Amino acid sequence: MQLKEILLNKITQDQGIYPRFNTDPERVSLFCELLDCGTNLGPVKLVREDGYYVLLDGNHRLEAFRLKGRKKISAHIMQVEKRHWRLAAARFNNVSSKPLTRKELQKTIWEAWEIDGIQDTQEIAHELGCSVQYVRRILRESRQADRKELRNEVLEFKKQGLSCREIAEKTGIPKSTVHDLLMDDQVSEKETVSFPDIEETVENGQNNKKIASELSNIDPGPTLSEGASDDSHEPSHSLPETAHKPPSVIPELSKYGTLEPGQKKALRTLELIRADWTVGQISKELEHPEVSVRNVGAVLIALYQSRSPRHPYAGRSVDDIADGLGMKREVVAFLDEFLAYMPGIFPTRETVFHWLRKEDNSPPYRAQDCPAGSLTDIMRYESIYWKSVNDGVKCPWEEENDGGPRYEEVPEEVVKGFQEAMDFFRRLTDLIQTGAFDLVMPEVMHRYNLFLIVQNGFRDALMKYKEVL
Repeated sequence: MQLKEILLNKITQDQGIYPRFNTDPERVSLFCELLDCGTNLGPVKLVREDGYYVLLDGNHRLEAFRLKGRKKISAHIMQVEKRHWRLAAARFNNVSSKPLTRKELQKTIWEAWEIDGIQDTQEIAHELGCSVQYVRRILRESRQADRKELRNEVLEFKKQGLSCREIAEKTGIPKSTVHDLLMDDQVSEKETVSFPDIEETVENGQNNKKIASELSNIDPGPTLSEGASDDSHEPSHSLPETAHKPPSVIPELSKYGTLEPGQKKALRTLELIRADWTVGQISKELEHPEVSVRNVGAVLIALYQSRSPRHPYAGRSVDDIADGLGMKREVVAFLDEFLAYMPGIFPTRETVFHWLRKEDNSPPYRAQDCPAGSLTDIMRYESIYWKSVNDGVKCPWEEENDGGPRYEEVPEEVVKGFQEAMDFFRRLTDLIQTGAFDLVMPEVMHRYNLFLIVQNGFRDALMKYKEVL
């Protein structure tokens, strides 16, 4: 930290990182009077960037210097990582003679998490000089407020008669999230899950690989027999007796690292799937929407598929799996690392597949479409896989390629154009049903011509392969 005299015209004020909502005129006036009396106001705090200086602390002093026509101001030049500027500015301001208000501190914590990407509450608490519990509480309150606002928006669209798919398109959120928000009337919205003997010391920012590698001696509990019948128990959403709850590895995690609530829920969900609990029972136990319970099982199957050589989804990334199922990327990455380093704590691929196919666990609806990577799409491929295994034959994607054209070999722009055209005609069908067909006739003709172009593109692409043969 250096102390220098800095020209005022070299100092910029980034309101995006500065913690205070506004400047207090009375405080500036006081500092002006103190300057007139020759009082030393103390140095401001700056960080250097591209030949200029960004203000972290001392906004009122700087304004007073400017009003008095001063050219320079005494300043400490700080060495702070850029992503920590916001937290540093809040820390310096909070220990001044005018501490931050609760709303200003709350804004800083939330923006450090969301904008600066510092998703470690322990790190935020350390930088601000407050407790981890306080940071957690602020983040929880903000999440709940944001979720409530989003839920109101979704409910308003639902009242207008829009489907989940249409609401997802309008709001830009996954369909599974739309379904979760609509289920909030039936499922209590809580940020954390309690398990027997779990210490509430979990926190983000630790290496999941380390956690997984050090759990090799933990007994994962009883394994569901792979030969169990699909109707081995009576369908019921009532919870099993406490004595029948399977043991959990989660209490051991506090010894090696920390977890987010979503990661704990996902891990416990798989433990209960392994114990053959139904979707309804797991949903009630964890206070988690049923669609989210199913998606956790689908994630595990998708991860197995991505590890299967020559499978259509072989090598599929964590991001693609998360997007396809509307899951948080951090949760999918967490399960991916555990599957790589300690697969024994998870149910087998076949167990999850048969569990999802049970009548008690199937969705109460049938999707009209089957987007790539959705639960329906994953289960379609998995059904083909297990039928081939049971029949003792190769899966279609494992058979020798006859050299003919494959869908994935068609140029990407042609496939994309075809998909856009199909989406348009699906929307057109909806318009026809509402009697609004005449309003879109010009667009229909334009899209029809584009569709012909795309169709010709497909034909040309396929003819190329025919000529090669």
